[in-house]
Amino acid sequence: MKMRALSLLMFLVAVLTAGAQNARVQIIHNSPGLVADVYLDGAILLNDFAFRTATPYVDVPADVQVEVAVAPGNSIDVSDAIATFPVTFESGKTYTVMAAGIVGNQFDRPFTLFIDDNAQETSADGVVGVSVIHGSPDAPPVDVYERFAGLLVSNLNYGEVTPYLELPGGTYYLDVLPAGQGDPIVGTYEAGLSGLEGTALRVFASGFLINNPGLGLYAALPDGTVIELPETRFAEVQLIHNSPEGAVDLYIDDDLAIDNFQFRSATPFEIAEAGFLFTIGVAPADSEGPDDILVEFPVSFQNGKIYTVIAGGLLDSPTTPFTLFVNDEARTRAASGSGVDLALFHGSPDAPAVDVQVSSGPVLFDDIAYGDFSDYVNVPASSYVLELTPADDNSTVLISYLADISSLDGQAATVFASGFLGSMPGFETWVALSDGVTFPLTVFVSTSEQNLAVESLVIWPNPAVSELSMQFNMREATAITYRVRDLSGRMILSGDLGRMDIGERLERLDVNALSSGMYLLEIISEQGILTTKFMVQK
Repeated sequence: MKMRALSLLMFLVAVLTAGAQNARVQIIHNSPGLVADVYLDGAILLNDFAFRTATPYVDVPADVQVEVAVAPGNSIDVSDAIATFPVTFESGKTYTVMAAGIVGNQFDRPFTLFIDDNAQETSADGVVGVSVIHGSPDAPPVDVYERFAGLLVSNLNYGEVTPYLELPGGTYYLDVLPAGQGDPIVGTYEAGLSGLEGTALRVFASGFLINNPGLGLYAALPDGTVIELPETRFAEVQLIHNSPEGAVDLYIDDDLAIDNFQFRSATPFEIAEAGFLFTIGVAPADSEGPDDILVEFPVSFQNGKIYTVIAGGLLDSPTTPFTLFVNDEARTRAASGSGVDLALFHGSPDAPAVDVQVSSGPVLFDDIAYGDFSDYVNVPASSYVLELTPADDNSTVLISYLADISSLDGQAATVFASGFLGSMPGFETWVALSDGVTFPLTVFVSTSEQNLAVESLVIWPNPAVSELSMQFNMREATAITYRVRDLSGRMILSGDLGRMDIGERLERLDVNALSSGMYLLEIISEQGILTTKFMVQK
């Protein structure tokens, strides 16, 4: 029936437009519940035109008024029309004509035609032209976000049509939300644009938000093909292992998901199905199957949210039992697009509540107790000395860290306290990046005093090839050792420089065994640690 209708359309248009000035027109049927016959100047144009179908773009008479009449399907003639619209198309223009609204005027949305004269059939090479039409009668104004790219369409009202966006071919996830609210997501739709480069299409919202037929997004291609964009629901989730129990195996619904998940390691943020209850099981490393699972947790994620899930606590502890701590407001990148967004998680079972402040600067995280996540704070991408203090006692510095985040502009990270104050593994502060990389913050000063015995550290050459010279001043006589770590925190070299007297000192370090890359040098005395970076280049 559709092929018959299109053939008839093309025949009649050819007759009507012979020798006339023309416009290009595509008709989209988006009026719920109506199978329509469409007449042009009293002659049948489309027979049994179905909801959510479209014609190809065709030539129609321009610069003259024509009567477009719509009748129920299987009408006898134009006298059965339920609505007639006088229309004048302008020569040389390209139009989308959308049948919309409701016969009977439900929701105060009468049957009508939305006519837009800025339609396109093609786009530039390598991109897809995408325009959005709000055609859902009972839906409010909406914003449309691409899940990973941000806002695409703002405050689109019923009947409005957006200009064309030029998007590279690929897969896009479109979140539709009430305008200006940001939550909840009305629906998420997958738009596969690969293979459509050079084409322009109209994406239209169709159906009802609260009635049948239900809301959906559809794409009308220039050849009249209409594609339903499949609805999907997913969250983004990062797992961080911060239980001092050691390496574990993770199961999801009894299937092994992560083998030998190491303490203080993390997964990258990955897509997880939303709106579905599943079970995370934890078993000892090198487990033989789900029968070895020691503890299980039911988990469900909400569409559109971003989660950090941290395993912490101890299996046999009555006060700090093994559990999953969940931050459902996690971030994969800086919200503003610049600087670094940092959140703190307190995961040290025997440590009290703490504050974290910038040395000689503001408090970044205030009164964070075991199991708590802080809100995110945005700081410029730079190098900082961060001081850990008792909660609400910022004059007592427990430990200081060198936090060099100068290379993380635009990113987000979770800083997590880990280990024990009074036993092993010892207390450390680690960082998890969105890509799953984790590393410890280097201790800068390990006492409440910052008057170190070592000062004015200078190193050369930098980059080094085989030998690194270290010149520094001893403010008081004391024993000195050194350590070299890679940027993951792993110790590569260490040594004892012996007891040194007051005055200038020059020492040389053999770095022949180090491969090319960046390293941290720690000069250690009883009073604390002086840290600097150096590079090896072979």
